[in-house]
Amino acid sequence: GYRETLRQTAKTQGPGALHKMLAEVDPDAAAGIHANNVKRVIRALEFYHFTGQKISEHNKREQQRESPYNYAYFILNDGREQIKRDTRHFAKRQLTWFRRERDVIWLPKPNFNYSNEKILSYMEEVLKEKKIIPEEHK
Repeated sequence: GYRETLRQTAKTQGPGALHKMLAEVDPDAAAGIHANNVKRVIRALEFYHFTGQKISEHNKREQQRESPYNYAYFILNDGREQIKRDTRHFAKRQLTWFRRERDVIWLPKPNFNYSNEKILSYMEEVLKEKKIIPEEHK
């Protein structure tokens, strides 16, 4: 299929050729994706190929969309040195990803003395404040 054709192009002509193809149809997407990131370049080209839309515009629309849900977005965070060596790079990528997310509520575990009970009750307070869960009846 189309993906296989693109993969072959990357193999025979190098990733730069694919990136150039993307730059022609969606310069904004190309500017945000490194030429060596063949997977993402292919995904952007596929998106354009199958929908006729630029993935950069699609992503912009998605970011501006208001969520139909009333939600609270929690991220548990911990000191980096306690994360095992094997997961450190993955954790770094996740943190980079989370930092781009909007409306998040960071919960640094040391601030709660690593107590899951304290973290949970804090989350509960926030959820009540945001009227995501009802207040208890006294």
